[in-house]
Amino acid sequence: RFYAQLTERVAALPGVRAVGISSRIPLLENGRNQNPFYAEGDASSADKIPPLQMFTTVDAGYFGAMAIPLVAGRTFAGPEAQPQFEAVISQRTAETFWKTPDDAVGKRFRPLPSAPWYTVIGVVASVRDTGLASPATPAVYFPQAFPTDTQMSEVGRTMALVVRTSGDAAAIIPAVQRTLRDID
Repeated sequence: RFYAQLTERVAALPGVRAVGISSRIPLLENGRNQNPFYAEGDASSADKIPPLQMFTTVDAGYFGAMAIPLVAGRTFAGPEAQPQFEAVISQRTAETFWKTPDDAVGKRFRPLPSAPWYTVIGVVASVRDTGLASPATPAVYFPQAFPTDTQMSEVGRTMALVVRTSGDAAAIIPAVQRTLRDID
């Protein structure tokens, strides 16, 4: 509820074009969470750990705010309408496991061998997440609508607010900070 109010109120500020939240921001160490990706039907993961992916929790507005284009499928719905056990993956992840982004939509994977299956609902462009000179990072995005951390049994995470503006980004900071303080 806190993040829904925050993104709604920040989106209403003058000059704001898009708002989203994320458990981590590309190129920063905070929130880094890399895990294996167990694709359904991938026999090679029976005897070795599959390639690691950058796991990130985001809301429906994140991809627009970060200007990460949708390549295939769809992105997340709002928190009230988001089904559980859906995920969006990067184009690099899609090509690693299913050859094309279109082939990946509708496929399933697990973040751990005993975890529930997640269905890929969309593929977004890959992002250089760990360094500008590094290749694009394989990534998995989970919806923020389900904040329970299945590994640590904790509810909620520290989330970062991302805001795309039509003018000087620094000029909106005081208004965003006031909005945050008002809600808090």
